[in-house]
Amino acid sequence: MSGRSTRLRNHSFRESFSAAWQGLSFALRRGKNIRFHFLAAYTVFFLGLWAGLSPLEMVLVVTVSALVAAAELLNTAVEVLVDLASPSYSDPAKRAKDIAAGGVLVTVFGALISAFFLFYPHRGELVPGLVRHLLSWEGFFVAVGFLALLGLWLFWPGENGEG
Repeated sequence: MSGRSTRLRNHSFRESFSAAWQGLSFALRRGKNIRFHFLAAYTVFFLGLWAGLSPLEMVLVVTVSALVAAAELLNTAVEVLVDLASPSYSDPAKRAKDIAAGGVLVTVFGALISAFFLFYPHRGELVPGLVRHLLSWEGFFVAVGFLALLGLWLFWPGENGEG
């Protein structure tokens, strides 16, 4: 043994939170998909603010974005478990991974449909709101944050060394 505790159950809130943070960190390092979903959520959130979405509409944007991210995290967990259970290729292992990825696809389709219904009534406010905010200091910092996230998504190497 490496000296680490063999228990898997977390006994305190702090340990549980730490484990959750480690899991999120692992998923973010592992691949581009989860990073893309966070970039998309960031983008849609600020587009919603700039388009003048109501607080309730913004709650829906955040909720739908969180559902997509959660689905991608569950997909990553399934991939890790399948790789552990079946280190070599097998058709059932591939099917399990494909089904988990299909769950992400379903949530993404739901998010796209939701975005259409949330943003379509505000389509006339989107471009003027975007221009108005990009010309402000607030918009400048949001744009810098967006570009930083885009850079992380494009160039941050995952565990397999791919960006």
